[in-house]
Amino acid sequence: MANTVKTRLLRNMKSFDYGLLIAITALVIFGCIMVYSSSLTISIEKDVSPYYFFAKQIKFACLGFFVFFFFAFFNYRFFKQAKISMWMVGIALLSLLMVLIFAEDINGSKSWLFGIQPAEFCKIALVLYVARIYSTKNEDYALTNQELIKPLYIFSGFLILVGAEPDVGMSILYLGIILFTIAGSGIDMRRLVNIYGVLLGLVAVVFTLVIYVPHIFISVLGKNRANRLISFSDPFKYSDTTGHQVINSYYAIGSGGFFWTRAWQQCSKVRLFT
Repeated sequence: MANTVKTRLLRNMKSFDYGLLIAITALVIFGCIMVYSSSLTISIEKDVSPYYFFAKQIKFACLGFFVFFFFAFFNYRFFKQAKISMWMVGIALLSLLMVLIFAEDINGSKSWLFGIQPAEFCKIALVLYVARIYSTKNEDYALTNQELIKPLYIFSGFLILVGAEPDVGMSILYLGIILFTIAGSGIDMRRLVNIYGVLLGLVAVVFTLVIYVPHIFISVLGKNRANRLISFSDPFKYSDTTGHQVINSYYAIGSGGFFWTRAWQQCSKVRLFT
């Protein structure tokens, strides 16, 4: 038994995607450094250890790597079972519904329940479900309209529940998941271009409306969320509120260009920690 496990482990190690591992590790290290850099002063102001937020980030990073390696050697075919996929979708939708019922309203939004944000974990269920549906198509033929639309019914449930929180950013992320999954599903290029063309057209229309008739978005999304979109057209007008992050991105590009500046040449990050 031990020899069998050892042999399987060595076989998996040989076929491991080390490029992906290196990229993930580099991003995690960079993220931890940025958290430390931007939270040092805030930690002192809050009368906690200067390493408080940094240590917290390290703990979650270690937990993330544990989960990463666990599933790296996990038999992914387990998730191709229809009943497993549907159970995950059912639990995910139920958790989003519980958020709407039991979560505390914070700044006009209900997103957190028992210290976690269920919408983050629901992304996993959505990805696995959509991937399973699209992977069962006949490989000799392009994706049919019926096969293309089938998982979108479940997706609409996710989108409605997340949008009702409301969490506009997460809704956009869910939409991105679907679009990129469709792109890799085997759909023919002509239909893919049509779908993306329609989407880009809608984005252009929305941005135009944001600039010229912003009151529509204020009435629908509420002032705080609408201003996040409106501030893109003139971020300096909203420099003290929703335009703050856009302005700082201008500073970053302006001072560092496309290839950034050296760490010791960067501007101060005081109060930029979120």
